[in-house]
Amino acid sequence: MTITMNLEVEVGVSLEEIASVLLGMNAKFVLEASSLTGNFKESNCYFLFWYQTPPCDISAEGVDKEFKVGLEGVFNSRISSLAESWSDMKIFLEGLAEKIKLRFFLSFQYESLYAAGDGSCVRFLKNMVD
Repeated sequence: MTITMNLEVEVGVSLEEIASVLLGMNAKFVLEASSLTGNFKESNCYFLFWYQTPPCDISAEGVDKEFKVGLEGVFNSRISSLAESWSDMKIFLEGLAEKIKLRFFLSFQYESLYAAGDGSCVRFLKNMVD
């Protein structure tokens, strides 16, 4: 069984910037013209990123919908490695916040908000594991 987390990033981020953050984590991935797929090294958590064309409204519930989403991502984590996957996701989001100066949200199935990037840093609002 897996858990899926959804990432929505403001218009302006590129897949190359996502790849740059992943390279710093030694993640395995394949970068194509309109998508990026791979796995984190430590947790083997699968991820997929793609451009949202045309840009769309934020789908995550309970957030201020003041920007358009230009890139979406999903993280699929096995329940058995949830703690390791959450650690990898946090490292990735911290690196993303340093790399780009755009807003983003990480949610569980667009319902519960777990992290928010405000253009300068990332805040973790919930933990996937306790």
